[in-house]
Amino acid sequence: MPAVIVPTNGVREIEAALADVDGDVTVVVSDSRFRVDAKDVSIATALIDATYPNVEALLPATGQPAFTVKPKSLNESLDRAFVVYTGTDIKAPAARLTAGMGGVELSAGQPQFDQGTEGVDATVHERGATFAVNARYLGEMLKMWPDVDMDVQPSGPGGPILFTSKDVPVVFTPG
Repeated sequence: MPAVIVPTNGVREIEAALADVDGDVTVVVSDSRFRVDAKDVSIATALIDATYPNVEALLPATGQPAFTVKPKSLNESLDRAFVVYTGTDIKAPAARLTAGMGGVELSAGQPQFDQGTEGVDATVHERGATFAVNARYLGEMLKMWPDVDMDVQPSGPGGPILFTSKDVPVVFTPG
């Protein structure tokens, strides 16, 4: 199957249409459309006319993670630290994570305003590793992980962060 980019709204519509479908599903891809056919359902969406970025080129080189943490524990700490944003209209709330001696320190908020800080139990492999992310995006991502050991490997200031686990296999298929 060719590598294609399906719009998010199209994916949501397909998921909704197939929610009660039991049985085989056929996927048909053309140059401009993506269609899914099932027993009583057929739904199509236009494709996004773009080339998906080379994922391998964006990810940090595999090596030692900065720390290993349980996603559920990190997400619970993020939720508590995130309370400082209640009642404010901030579109991109930041969460800063720093690997220290006893685990990871997570702070949420903006330096000029209030900040919430939480300690997170973690196995630290690289003390001093620090990175900042959008707190909402991090929280949504963490909710999708099972509660396994998750390795966190930042690539540097402002760069991508690789989240992996030996218990959750991920396969990249070059397109």
